[in-house]
Amino acid sequence: MGENLSDIASFFLGVCLTCEGNLDLARIHWKDLLDRTTAKIKVAHPLKYRAFHAMVDRWYRNNEFYWAVVYYNKELIANIGSRDSDQQASTCRAVLDALAPRKLGSWGHNGTPDWMNCKSADLLHFRAILDFHFGDIREARRKVEAALKLNPNGAKELFSLGFINLWQGKFGPALKYFQRVEKTAVLPAIIINLLEFYQALIKQHPDRPELRFGLAFINDGFCDSSTALNDYTLFRKQSKDKPQYDKLRSFTQERLVKGWSAEQTAT
Repeated sequence: MGENLSDIASFFLGVCLTCEGNLDLARIHWKDLLDRTTAKIKVAHPLKYRAFHAMVDRWYRNNEFYWAVVYYNKELIANIGSRDSDQQASTCRAVLDALAPRKLGSWGHNGTPDWMNCKSADLLHFRAILDFHFGDIREARRKVEAALKLNPNGAKELFSLGFINLWQGKFGPALKYFQRVEKTAVLPAIIINLLEFYQALIKQHPDRPELRFGLAFINDGFCDSSTALNDYTLFRKQSKDKPQYDKLRSFTQERLVKGWSAEQTAT
């Protein structure tokens, strides 16, 4: 009984570490607790302890996922797509691979097998970003489309499908996804990540005007309208005499006229 109480106290300590953002220490803590509870359910243990073990596993997985997100934002996003960052991308992928849904030797409160799945839409979306990094755009699209089915109004998923279509030169569908995003709630953290993502790719691919358009759209609707006007103007200049960009240029012209009118009204 005392040993189980110790496990419960250890569980709440892990919750505190994760919620406080101390993810490195929490990784060690949750792994140790998970190993202990896994060993115990291999021998005779009450159903309630098996449910406790399942809860430990869920928190362990969530902490691993958030650790990978923080690591991606710190170590990878500024160099997304660059071969110099393959090691960092592989680190993220290894963590996510370990979070694939699996059947535990534990049972839920209703007596049915407890399947653990760490934020499936978020997990699919994150794995899609890594697929893009390694050049597998087809698999990236497949995963993002699957994530959108799970989260039909997800801003991350809509932005990503807009980007993938931009990258593949499918500008009509790209615009449709971007315009759908305008009808959703978008967290500031998503916008910050997108700005850094596009800026990193523009630096690596200055010959792709569509990336400048994507950056302009994000600034236009969610961040800085003055910067958006500059980006739209630069996109129009870069895409001049390139008919494949006609749809994006038409949209750009509408936004420029609207933006200039708003600036004149403000002055």
